[in-house]
Amino acid sequence: MNKKLKTIITKAKTRLGVFMVLVSFAASLVITTNPANAGNNAIDPVEPVACSDLGVLQWLSYNVVGGGVGTTLEYGEAKKLTIFGASAGDYESFDPVWTLQYGGHQISEINAVAINPIDDIVYGVARMINGDSWLVRFDMEGDIHFLVPHSGSISGAFDSQGGFIARRPNALSKITETHALDGYATPASYVAHEGNQDTQDVEIDIGGFEMDGNDLVIVEIDGVEAAVWYDGDGHQRVVVVEGVNTATRTVQSYDVTGQVGGGGAGAMYTFVDGEVYFSLNSGNGFYQFVYDTSTPYVTPILASTEVTGYNDGMNCTTEPSPLPCAFDNSLLATDPNCAAPLEEESETPPATTTTQPPATT
Repeated sequence: MNKKLKTIITKAKTRLGVFMVLVSFAASLVITTNPANAGNNAIDPVEPVACSDLGVLQWLSYNVVGGGVGTTLEYGEAKKLTIFGASAGDYESFDPVWTLQYGGHQISEINAVAINPIDDIVYGVARMINGDSWLVRFDMEGDIHFLVPHSGSISGAFDSQGGFIARRPNALSKITETHALDGYATPASYVAHEGNQDTQDVEIDIGGFEMDGNDLVIVEIDGVEAAVWYDGDGHQRVVVVEGVNTATRTVQSYDVTGQVGGGGAGAMYTFVDGEVYFSLNSGNGFYQFVYDTSTPYVTPILASTEVTGYNDGMNCTTEPSPLPCAFDNSLLATDPNCAAPLEEESETPPATTTTQPPATT
């Protein structure tokens, strides 16, 4: 190679390097001002949680401040259940604390909180001061995105495809692929960009079965996804809606009277192996619903918990359960030796009712 040609190549490389730096800088500006999950707003992105170290959480709203339609609260905080030791059953704050102030967003309360298994981001239903409800996503830094209008709910969970399934008075509802929804800084900015669209909140018919549960989870039973909740306000029963994402659904109600303390369950959980847990707001225990037997039943995991209100459970459903084995508390639920004793499966079956809703979606 002659010296002149080498000089030309060197200059070309230098100019290309400068060009690439400028392109990279321009791209970084675009990313900074227009996050992928932030719609057309210049708002900060909502960050995922670290699922591998999250555990069993409650989202708790505090301090009634009045005003607005219904009860208005000051802020929400995520707290982690203490599972072992002298403080078992208490909820501990994160360090630094994970809070979201409601007033600046015109929110009265956030409930129906769940973590999407597709993006590991926290979602919930925000009840606004004006009475409207919105599906939102938010993070530990206090960032929040308004996604779409919602019919309102205090119970919500995700299916395996990122569909958000929530409770209605006599049905369920679903918003598909929530992880793909653009986020907006305010409801007004959503309306300005999207217009007054339908809520995308599609009803799932369950034959008019009475919905009295305060939280729900989605698990797989016999190869299809099922919604599960505990109704402890007017009954003592666990309700299972098999085929929640199919045209044909079966609703079964298991009477667990005498197996559970008093009060409703404002927090429910499930993990990667399909365990179903619920915590009573009254503090009267934390339980597991054992459904993969011929005789489903409820058994205690923790004898008592901290009393809660204005709350909802959340956890990463793709992680293993961190809780003790329901049948031997010297083991973890993930231990291969954690198995139901045979006598548990031979108990008298609880009363069960089944309804078959129409084959519609």
